[in-house]
Amino acid sequence: MMINKADTINDVTLKFLDYEFAHHYEQGTTNEIPIAIGQLTSLLMLNIFFWINCHALGICLQKESSVLLQLKQGFTSNELDTWQPGTNCCIWEGVTCDKLGQVICLNLRNRFISGTIDPSLFNLTSLCTLNFADNQFNRISIPKSGWDQLANLSSLDLSHAGFVGEIPVGIFHLTKLTSLDLSSFNHKFKKLYLTIQPTFLRNMSSLRELYLDHTYGNQWCGALVNSTLVLEALSMTGCSLFGASCSSLFMLPFLSILRLGYNNLDSSILDSFVNFTSLYDLRVQGKKFKGIFPKKSFN
Repeated sequence: MMINKADTINDVTLKFLDYEFAHHYEQGTTNEIPIAIGQLTSLLMLNIFFWINCHALGICLQKESSVLLQLKQGFTSNELDTWQPGTNCCIWEGVTCDKLGQVICLNLRNRFISGTIDPSLFNLTSLCTLNFADNQFNRISIPKSGWDQLANLSSLDLSHAGFVGEIPVGIFHLTKLTSLDLSSFNHKFKKLYLTIQPTFLRNMSSLRELYLDHTYGNQWCGALVNSTLVLEALSMTGCSLFGASCSSLFMLPFLSILRLGYNNLDSSILDSFVNFTSLYDLRVQGKKFKGIFPKKSFN
């Protein structure tokens, strides 16, 4: 059986079958043909399996690998041992690529990372998911520029990572975001807050999940109602909310999760939630909640 370099899997398959039929016919052992075909099928399935997995995994582009290695130089962490030059970055810890070898997900949650975030991060322009949550960036600011280069970002989580200061304007223009978590630390002796203005919500009509725990957010409720009509989950625990400032939230038709604990809210806002048919998770715990919980809210 002659096999050429240019032969495809189909070519090899046909040549093998022709050979097997001819060989067993000459030997008078045609009853063994099904066994040979079964062996060929197993071999083909194995080749297809490896081809599919290699194709899905992708081979990291050199420029993507270089960016990640430069980003790593700014980190102090023992959790990124797989990030090594000359290896496929698509199998590195926390990295996911598409079939073209472009990094589409960078999940570095809880990697004990400290240090700085190198601006090279913003050269990963195919990123859809970015997660730096639960790390130890001790009182550093979120990078102020470059966010506009991450136009494909749909999920951003910077929660409980030690960031302080104002949210960069560039994040305000990430129009594809569906999930955003900017929650800050809440510690008895060390409180880190992000100072946020709600005006950025004008560009975020696609948001479905928003988590702002322990950030200053007294003006947020009104802005949410006007800008994020598809919102499904909202958490504003410990956000210095007071009175009935969030009574308008019932106007969000798809809101199913609402967490407003540890604020100075008045229990009268719960009256506005009585006809909130989509809501199934409501948390308003905390000593500063004022008034009597309306019985009809349980109906």
